[in-house]
Amino acid sequence: MIKNIIQLIILLSLLTSCLNPYEVDTSGYEKLLVVDATITNDNPFPTVTISLSKSDLNATKDMVSNAFVTISDSQGMQVVFDEVSSGIYQPVEEKFLAQIGNVYQLYIRTADGKEYTSEPCEMLPPSPLDSVYIGKDSEWDIESTQENQGISIFVDGRSSGSNYLKWTYKENWKFKIPYPNNFTFDIEEDEPVLIPTENIICWKNHSSYDITIHSTDSQSDQIIQGKKIRFIPTRLTDRLSMRYSIDVQQMTISKADYNFWSNLKKSTEDVGELFGKQPFSIQGNLYNINNPKEPVLGYFQVGSVVSHKIYVNDTNVKALGVRNYQHTDFCHLDTYKIDGEIYLSLNDIYTKVILNGPYDGIHSLVDVGSQTVGFTMALPECADCSVTGATSPPSEWIENEEK
Repeated sequence: MIKNIIQLIILLSLLTSCLNPYEVDTSGYEKLLVVDATITNDNPFPTVTISLSKSDLNATKDMVSNAFVTISDSQGMQVVFDEVSSGIYQPVEEKFLAQIGNVYQLYIRTADGKEYTSEPCEMLPPSPLDSVYIGKDSEWDIESTQENQGISIFVDGRSSGSNYLKWTYKENWKFKIPYPNNFTFDIEEDEPVLIPTENIICWKNHSSYDITIHSTDSQSDQIIQGKKIRFIPTRLTDRLSMRYSIDVQQMTISKADYNFWSNLKKSTEDVGELFGKQPFSIQGNLYNINNPKEPVLGYFQVGSVVSHKIYVNDTNVKALGVRNYQHTDFCHLDTYKIDGEIYLSLNDIYTKVILNGPYDGIHSLVDVGSQTVGFTMALPECADCSVTGATSPPSEWIENEEK
């Protein structure tokens, strides 16, 4: 997540002369090292991702391979991270579970001999996450032209061991396509053939990339109540059309962590407005050991995590009086018939519209008397759920659990 956000800041600052440039001195550095590393108390195989910055968000990531990566702690333990794929490093030979109270430090030596390290980071005690729940809500779209109705995911809890918290989440949901393919076409026999319907129900998933943080510094207590984690415009997404789950992770972080994420959040929000606040230098906790002036992008995050998952059914959305997703708002059937001009036969329709056109199957036949004269079809994403989802549920999916 952190790589994509930082790349966005750099790109936007390069693309517009109306904004002051991103205040990291990049002179002399064509590509900057970007590090994304988080260790927690609940993930035995954390990942360190190392890449180089890019000025085009659509460009392929330039991953950094053949680096020597270790994480050491205040108790004298050192774990070597092996490269499991290009630029991706994990502790393959042994599990690595961070311990509360220990202080950790990341070290990287690249193939060209450059050495980088992080500031020492303490694993703080976890903070209680009391409940995760839904509520009716509304938000304006990014252009502030349309207010969308929907639901939000809220959390209640407490901040302990630190006044600073950060939340992430993972979503899974079940959805159904409205117009499955019922027919194919036999070119040799010149006739439609009935086929079994398949790929009607699938599952999608998504992990958060937004920054959700909270400080209790200005509060008289450490109670967290009604903190919004996620807004879902139910009419615009199929997330809640059948069954949905969200696994919320709450991380206890340090003040330095909070300041970094707060600055990054402000920059990513403000650069979207031409005359908004200017993006500014975001100082992370990584540096080049032998050349401290070299800018290093990214952050080494250490935090204790507690998590809580809930399931939401379409009936729960209905009970809140919120309009849910309707397939007919986004999917429709198109009819093609023999007209003696463009389409001279069924074979002609099949060849032009399916084999060489945007459709991939036939939903139903258009009959006149006992003769088939055409087909009705939907676009692939409305006729085959595997186009946008997985045909099997995730391993942790629970089908019959109620909210």
